[in-house]
Amino acid sequence: MNYTLSNKLPLSPYSMFSVLYQRGGEDHSVDFPEPAQFRLAKTVVVGENLVGMRGNGFADTYNPFDLYGVAERARHKALPPHLVFAELEQEPDDACAFLNAYGPLERLQDHEFLREDELRQWKKASSASPSPEGHFRSMLGEVPLLPDPAEPEKDDFYTYPLKQFWEAQSKFELALRLYSALSSSPADQYSSIRRTLQTLDLNWKIGGRNIERQYVERAREFVISTLNLQLEFMQPRIVWDPQAANGATLMGVWGCYSLLEAMYLMLFLDIASRGTRIVQCEKCGALFYTDLERGRYCSATCENRARALRAYHKKKGGS
Repeated sequence: MNYTLSNKLPLSPYSMFSVLYQRGGEDHSVDFPEPAQFRLAKTVVVGENLVGMRGNGFADTYNPFDLYGVAERARHKALPPHLVFAELEQEPDDACAFLNAYGPLERLQDHEFLREDELRQWKKASSASPSPEGHFRSMLGEVPLLPDPAEPEKDDFYTYPLKQFWEAQSKFELALRLYSALSSSPADQYSSIRRTLQTLDLNWKIGGRNIERQYVERAREFVISTLNLQLEFMQPRIVWDPQAANGATLMGVWGCYSLLEAMYLMLFLDIASRGTRIVQCEKCGALFYTDLERGRYCSATCENRARALRAYHKKKGGS
């Protein structure tokens, strides 16, 4: 059999990344290069688990990096999946809306049938499952970038422990927000880190001399260790291109095997990009992209409120 190499670069560099079906065991030697991520429908909390109805096989799969690639790098623009994930509050509806929007966080079991009591609980609660569009519009002030909705399959469910979801979300949010703080000017890093910890109700017990330097070093070590641990098993590989006419064209791809891995890779790509920063609004704490070196506020509203507050304190201090 003759193989041909494709010398054309993809239209978007992010099309080289995807959540794939794992076919090749530990060495991933024969992974199937079709997107494997899918949305859920009617996700609710049943007992200690998040339970949603999964989509209709290949027909509902999508590539999360398509959403990452089209995200505009400016403030008050629709957010890609990993920034939405970092914005979640620890409320059940936030978790349910996220899974309805983007699908399974990790691939624990592709197919699962519920016990009769669980199915009754799910049916009773599923009508109140949050719509991603409406939920995120009220929470973020805008609808984030979303894939097409799922066409659910009957009696085919995905379950994920609620506690495990929030543990994964909390670690990811801390890594992302600390990276954002470290991306600020050296003079602002310490205050940005402290503001991040305060927002997340965290308290690092650091004392002694050079406290500012200790906070910066600890934040840097947390970001490095957390991301490197998650990225350890991701690597580029060569696979067959299933869309090629002769079925023998080879293509390069970065393989992730869960949405959680994909979001860590998105954060890695943000770090690798020198033209854009992830910023936490100094007024409301919202996350946004900016290419401005001094960008601090997610919207003109927050910027005007902060300016008015500074003017008030300046006037009060001078009186």
